[in-house]
Amino acid sequence: MELNLLVSLPKQLKEEEVLYALPFDINEEAKAVKGHCVVDTMSIAIYIDEKRIKEFIIDQFDEYECIQQNGSCMLLGKNADTTTYLCAFTHTHFLRYAEMVKLLNYYKEYGRFIKHTDADEPTCPNCGLPLDGASVCPYCVKKSTYLKRLVRMIGPYKGFFIAAVICTILANLIAIVRPFLQRMLIDEYITKMKAVDTRFVQIAAAMGILVLFNWLFDFVNMKASSTVALSLGRDIRMELFRKTQRLSMAAVSKRTPGDLINRVNSDANKLQDFITANGKDMIVRLFSIVSIGVILFILDPFLAVLVIIPVPFV
Repeated sequence: MELNLLVSLPKQLKEEEVLYALPFDINEEAKAVKGHCVVDTMSIAIYIDEKRIKEFIIDQFDEYECIQQNGSCMLLGKNADTTTYLCAFTHTHFLRYAEMVKLLNYYKEYGRFIKHTDADEPTCPNCGLPLDGASVCPYCVKKSTYLKRLVRMIGPYKGFFIAAVICTILANLIAIVRPFLQRMLIDEYITKMKAVDTRFVQIAAAMGILVLFNWLFDFVNMKASSTVALSLGRDIRMELFRKTQRLSMAAVSKRTPGDLINRVNSDANKLQDFITANGKDMIVRLFSIVSIGVILFILDPFLAVLVIIPVPFV
């Protein structure tokens, strides 16, 4: 499939009016924007939020360049003694901008435009969606294989992980019991203006003990979760570093520096959060659903069926 250089246009323009139209997502201050870089036979127009903010005549530059930086790329127009910034974008759009620059420089050298490029659009062989620099399609790849590998990585720290899960469950149970004790105090003593007796002291003491236990469980949960998160993040980054060292120079050269850094930092953080935060929350929420179902079933089986059955479809 041919690499598409007419990806997105401002609403006021039509495809037949332009040669190339590519999106960009950051400005010169590194802030996120919704922009378009539109090229016709005369000029290069830069749009942000559907408004044209600047325009350059194609012939005013001797050469065009697309450069890579850590975390971003830039489209530049160059003359003998000056370099002009046109727009900036993340590495997701680099391949298309690099191909557009090649075609603009071809025009500067030979005086004619080529609208259709011969570069291939990297797509998934199964679903046909663009790979955007990845080697596998995130929609078609078998998820269970990677999930099992992630779960195995928790093995050395399973004690801390189990402790964090148990403490989270106990803290949630305390959060259920405390309002019940508060209701007893309000209904039996505050509302009725009843004098303080031994039962009142017992309920108040129980609430105080629950607060202390809740603080203890939160502290252990925080320490255990931090230990798992930091240790697992270190292991993931070390594994990525070892994998990168074993890659051939040809394979490394196909990746941009920003892409490699992003995989070590951002992607590792996402995996770390998925296991230590989302994974733990999934277990706790599943336990909560089962517990609520059991309680409701004891109180009213018909109500339990009405409440629990729709949960997987929500």
